Amino acid sequence: MTIQFKQTLAPTKDNSGKPIILSDATFAQRNEKVLQLMREYDFSSLMIYADKEHGSNFEYLTGFIPRFEEAIQVINQDGTSTLILGNENYNKTSMARTQSEGILCPFFSLPNQPMDFTKTFADYLKDVKVDASKRIGLVDWKLLSNDMDNFHNHHSIPAFIVDGIHEVFGSDKVVNATQLYMHPKEGARVTNNAEEIARYEYGAS
Repeated sequence: MTIQFKQTLAPTKDNSGKPIILSDATFAQRNEKVLQLMREYDFSSLMIYADKEHGSNFEYLTGFIPRFEEAIQVINQDGTSTLILGNENYNKTSMARTQSEGILCPFFSLPNQPMDFTKTFADYLKDVKVDASKRIGLVDWKLLSNDMDNFHNHHSIPAFIVDGIHEVFGSDKVVNATQLYMHPKEGARVTNNAEEIARYEYGAS
């Protein structure tokens, strides 16, 4: 077999090469989609989990992923938002694209960083504004059911987080609500506007 080398033209770029920054209007649209689904399916609050590998649902409203740490966004049906963050991400609160309060939770930090072991994760949760008047939905990263009538009790979130949530709010009203973000037909993240498509095109190029 003979191998020949020759010069050829570089492929034509299919985008401008400049990143697309999502506008405040797009984040407001995203926020309203989530709130509408909460109202429709009777959730008074959601807790959206993230870590370095599983951050897209958290990023959807906050605009960032908590690298090397865990994080939770709590969003209530009235639109108020709180970010529970570790030592290295707590300073991102003011930069989140959804206006949020911040709670520093060292348990979300890397091992051997400063921790206050006199407090449990449940103690930190008690400082968070959570509307527990109806159901509380946990949003993780894996769609374990694509049935919008099956908000079940199986979670892909670390056990110490789920246990703490159950301790504070009770297990009877806490369910998996990942479908609200990822359901293939009704999830908030399934449809995108032109701005979002342009951003994802740049990221995939």
